[in-house]
Amino acid sequence: MLSVQSLIQYPVKSARGVAVTSAQVGPYGLTGDRRYIIVSDQGRMLTGREIPATVLIETGYESNALVLGCPGFGSVTLEKPTNRLVDAVKIWGDTVSGYDMGEAAAKWLTAVLGRPCRLLQIARRQNRKPVTPQSFVDAAPLLLVTQASVDDVNSRLAHPVSAACFRPNIIIDGPMPAFAEDTWARIRIGELVIDVLWGCQRCVFITVDPETGTKNTQMEPYETLSTYRTFSDKGVYFGQNVVSRSKGRLCVGDRVEILDVRENLITEKAMKMALNL
Repeated sequence: MLSVQSLIQYPVKSARGVAVTSAQVGPYGLTGDRRYIIVSDQGRMLTGREIPATVLIETGYESNALVLGCPGFGSVTLEKPTNRLVDAVKIWGDTVSGYDMGEAAAKWLTAVLGRPCRLLQIARRQNRKPVTPQSFVDAAPLLLVTQASVDDVNSRLAHPVSAACFRPNIIIDGPMPAFAEDTWARIRIGELVIDVLWGCQRCVFITVDPETGTKNTQMEPYETLSTYRTFSDKGVYFGQNVVSRSKGRLCVGDRVEILDVRENLITEKAMKMALNL
């Protein structure tokens, strides 16, 4: 039987995730997932691609407050944003606006990351077809990977990596071939129906060790993936972008059922062409 092995929430884009046993989910993804983003003092997006140490920032929620922490820097608790709206944050072609979280957040993050930066809470995001995620995710509301595919990559590496390198929200485990998820079109997890939209095109962020905040000098596992997971658009793919059709709760241990399949992986570019977007 296929089942949910892990659920991970990322309150701040590129910062450390939080493993949870259950989570509310809807068309916008997991509640509280990637609702905050670190930007430069000019409002430009800053992520782990540019600042690998971002992955060392611990995140979590206490009541309605966001709590950030990092060894050697203590922690900061942020209850509400200011009224200052920052427009035109660019995320892969989308324009996203966010409310500035204030001077305490900016001062703490600047000390941790060693450069002037600020924290924004999501306000609004322009339409992105065929999905409109109201968060700071790259593309779709949820990212799914399978343990079988992680194991396949690790079988080719001198030094195995954890699934955390790929920053998934949902990790599926159970008896299946590696990359079986390439052929999934629609699945059921517990009581929720999930549409599998397109494969996730990877970047150098997956070379950042989530435990040390440093890039792999051999560019692994990206280099190995590029030898056998490169498709027609020249992108390197691992995992699937997915979206829930309704609101509900996901739990670790939930059964996963495959409802509909396709012949092979679909890229975002191929989907847009098919939908004339």
